[in-house]
Amino acid sequence: MIKSLSSIELKIHYIIYYYFHKMIVNKEYSDIKIGYDDNLGKLAIYFNHDEVIDISGIDIHSSQLHILRSKGLIQAFQTGHSPLGVHYLGINPNSLGVQLFAIVNNIKLDDFINKSDLNIFDGIKTVEIFNKNVNLLKRFS
Repeated sequence: MIKSLSSIELKIHYIIYYYFHKMIVNKEYSDIKIGYDDNLGKLAIYFNHDEVIDISGIDIHSSQLHILRSKGLIQAFQTGHSPLGVHYLGINPNSLGVQLFAIVNNIKLDDFINKSDLNIFDGIKTVEIFNKNVNLLKRFS
């Protein structure tokens, strides 16, 4: 599967699941069963689209996200503008995407929610604006 993805698609996948991991490493999500799409499909992570483009250097197009979806690495995605006018990118993760991220980071799936000391790979710039609620996204300046 990895060989069928471009380097940009791999980077997008990594960014999505790195921040999804950061979002769920807390007690609020302790009952989530990571291996089940029924649980993960209810969750979403939202990014400020403009910040992702500015910091990562990747102008994320829907075609790249459609590829991740067709490969089964995300459940769904959406873009739009929040009530505050923030251009957002929303991702619904799935179990295969989580599993691939866990394998790459040498994390047992059972430990995914509890592993809080994960470092981002070298060469990937970090974003600051992500949230589980699109209405709480801030503007990127």
